[in-house]
Parts: sequence; C-alpha cells; structure tokens
Amino acid sequence: MADREHIWQLSSDAMLIVTRELKFMAANPALYRILGWSEAQVMDTPVLEMVHPADRTEVQVAVIDVVHGKLEEPVITRVRHQDGHYRRFRWTARFDGDSFTAVGRDITAEQEAAIRQAEALMRDSHRLETVGQMAGGMAHEMNNLLSGIGGSLELLQRRLAQGRLEGLETYTDLARDSVQRAMSLTHRLLAFSRSQPLAPRPLDINRHLSGLEPLLRQALGAQMRLQWQLDVLPWPVCLDVGQLDNAIINLCINAREASLDRGSVTIRSVNERLTSAFPDEGGLPPGDYVALHVEDTGHGMSAEEVSRVFDPFYTTKPAGRGAGMGLSMVYGFVRQSGGYVWIESAPGQGARVSMLFPRSLQPVPAEPSLPAPIDRPADGQRLLLVDDEANLRTLMHEYLAERGFEVFDAFDAYSALDAFQQQGPFDLVVTDIGLPGGFSGRQLAKTLRMINPEQKVLFITGFTDTPIEQRLLNEPGTALMLKPFSLQRLASQAVSMLGI
Repeated sequence: MADREHIWQLSSDAMLIVTRELKFMAANPALYRILGWSEAQVMDTPVLEMVHPADRTEVQVAVIDVVHGKLEEPVITRVRHQDGHYRRFRWTARFDGDSFTAVGRDITAEQEAAIRQAEALMRDSHRLETVGQMAGGMAHEMNNLLSGIGGSLELLQRRLAQGRLEGLETYTDLARDSVQRAMSLTHRLLAFSRSQPLAPRPLDINRHLSGLEPLLRQALGAQMRLQWQLDVLPWPVCLDVGQLDNAIINLCINAREASLDRGSVTIRSVNERLTSAFPDEGGLPPGDYVALHVEDTGHGMSAEEVSRVFDPFYTTKPAGRGAGMGLSMVYGFVRQSGGYVWIESAPGQGARVSMLFPRSLQPVPAEPSLPAPIDRPADGQRLLLVDDEANLRTLMHEYLAERGFEVFDAFDAYSALDAFQQQGPFDLVVTDIGLPGGFSGRQLAKTLRMINPEQKVLFITGFTDTPIEQRLLNEPGTALMLKPFSLQRLASQAVSMLGI
C-alpha cells in the first residue's frame, strides 16, 4: 500500500478513480498539475463534463468494454483544461466492481508535433505538385532558350570552319543572353521548390512581382494572358518572399484551371489607407496597407463555394485534380503576415482574390548587384575540383588552368579524398554537394577539415534535397555558389577566397 501511495503521488501520468456513475472520487497530483483544476473544483463532478463533446460517445463505449473486460487498446480523448482548452490523453482503465481506476498519459505535445509534421509534408507535397504542373511550360521555355544557345553555337562553329571571323560576337552575345535567362528561371524555380523557411523582409512588391513574371507565365500557360495594373509607388511591405511566390503562383494556377486554359489574369497592387477596422471590429485595425488583387475571367463560384474556399482540403476540382490545400495555404500566409484575404466571385463572372498587407516602415534594401568579376590571374595556387558531371568538370578545369591555377580534379568524394591525401596540400577545394556513391560534398568537406582544419572549401550546387547547414557555411574559408554560374565568376570567387 505504501508503494502504491508513492506511485500515486510521484507519477507523471494522470491517475483517477471514478464511481460507477462516472463521477470523480480521487485524482493524483499529476492530473491537477496537467489540467489546472483543484480537487474542490472536480470532486463529485461527472467525468463526461470534462471530456470534449466529440469524444464522449467513444468514452461511453470504452466504459462498457472495461466493465466486460474487453478494452484491448488504449483510448485517446481530449480533456478540458481549467482555462478552457483541451489536452489529449491516452487512457487505460480497470473496473473492480465498485469503481474505475484509470491512468492517462498526456500526449498533447506529440500529437501536435505529428500534426505539424503532417501539415509540413502536405505543404511540401502541394508545392511539388505545383512545380509538376508548371513542368510542361518550363520545358517549353527551356527548349526555346536551349535552341537559341545551340543555334548560336552551330553558326559560330560554321563561321570558324569557313574562316569568317567578323561578327562572331553576335552569336556569343545571343548565346550568353539565353544562358542568363535560363539561369534566372532555374534559380527562381529552385527557390520556389525548396521547403526551408525564409524570414520575412522588407520588399518592393512591384519589383518582386516583375522578377516573378517568368514563373507566372509558365504557371498560366501559353493561352492565358497576364495583365499588370501596378501602383506607381507602392508602400514597402515585410513578407516572406518564398511564401509570397507560392501564394501568387497558386492563385495563377487556380485562375488557369477556372478559365479552362483560356482567358486572362490581372494582377493589381494599390496603396490603401483604412480609416476604420476592416471588415469589422475583429479584423484589421485602421492604418496603411498594400492591397494585392489577383482577378481572373474563369467560371466563378457560388456563394456556398466562396464561404468554404479557404477550408483545408476543400476543392471544387474533380477528384484527383487537387488536394484542396492551395487557398488554405494562401489564407494562412496572409494571416500570419498580419494581413487579411477574401474572395469575391459569382457564377460565370470570374473571381478576384484580394490580399491586404500592412505597410512596412523599414527601408527596402537596394536591388542586390553582383560584384564585378575579379580578373586577376592566379599564381600557381593548387586547387582540387570535385564534380561528377564530366563535361562541366572539363570546362571548369580548363578555364581555371587558363587563369593560372594548378588544377587536380575528381569525379566523386572517394577519389577526391585519395587525391587530397596523395597529392595535397591544396589551397582550395571546389566541390559539388551532390556526389555519387553516398558520400556527399558536405561530408567530404568535414572529412578534409579533420585532416586540415584550415582547409578552404567552395561548395557548388544546382539542387540538394537537404539544405546545407548554416553553421558549415559560417565557418571561415567557406563559400557557396549556385549553378548555373559563369566560369569567370567561379574563377573570381576562387581568387577572392584565396586573397590573391
């Protein structure tokens, strides 16, 4: 009996004894601590009054099973906290003929973690689904750009074979222009598809939307028109650019599907000053806001559909055409940004999604500009180049050697490690992050720094499923470049890191 009293007092699990009529008889200190009630408040209270209404039937069925000795699995229920919210418990119980003894473990935290993980997986799945829907348009655009590059190189090769050297810069300029456009497009698509969170920052909404236009046109398709009506001088806003891109692209995809791939989408930005709370006292307070409207010419929605359109998993699309998460993600993003979103629509009259974002008083940083390439030649510095793409590795090797580096190359981390041990030391290691054989560039860098803690490393990557740790990038002598990049910029980065 003394041991049982110790367990009753010291257990971190909730324990209680209830009568046959399901009224409180006794509870241990853990239950009062978890739920915030005092003994006087719950004694002789019907247990079902503490249980969430949606779980009461399940509890009553479980009680019958306990009486007959048939309860084989723990029962999960929500129990009301003293301040009004509910906590989840996993209960086991026994019946001795006069009363029930129940033991419950508080699983609220693990349930919430599971829900957050499921929501994150759903968001990632939806984001990748959106990228997949854009893939056809992206392939078309990339084929156009590659055709321009290939055609320019073909004419350049033909002129060289003929010995005609005049005007060759025309073809190189055309090819470089196509490459720059392709680089911009792929960088934006990769930023959109990645799942790591981005911090809100002040931005010029017009400038940002202009940069997003190529992706929006791919999302809309060739037969949809994109029109702009942007405020001349919009106020700054402070937003998570990744989530903003996600919201606008999702709205454009919805507009395209509502218009059956034929119609138009108009995007408007306008400064708004609210003199009273909007749309009611529980909404946005008076103040300055930037409104962003996305309007389509699609089939529209009924009042009932509009009332439910922001509900998670609600969709008006046919089965298999969508998870119903796009607009709920837009709603969550706008509300988390301190804004307000609503939809106006009627059958046959299209739809307009309106978002209000608070004006930011922080200054918008200037458009980032790439530093001028450093054209200083190297002076025989030793460089280890690691990349599994043979053609790219050959080009990088040749260009870096022309710039004065002594270059050794490897196609994977194992051969790179062997070269480091046999032919080192190296002034700089340039390595791709995604390498074959299960030994990544990230792991290679850590291994090399176990041998030489001062080793300088330049990471190059086009895409990686796992974001590189910021701690690793913050180490001295470390830098990161995203593919595609120019050979000149690669060499300039190497020269800068070596302080030549």
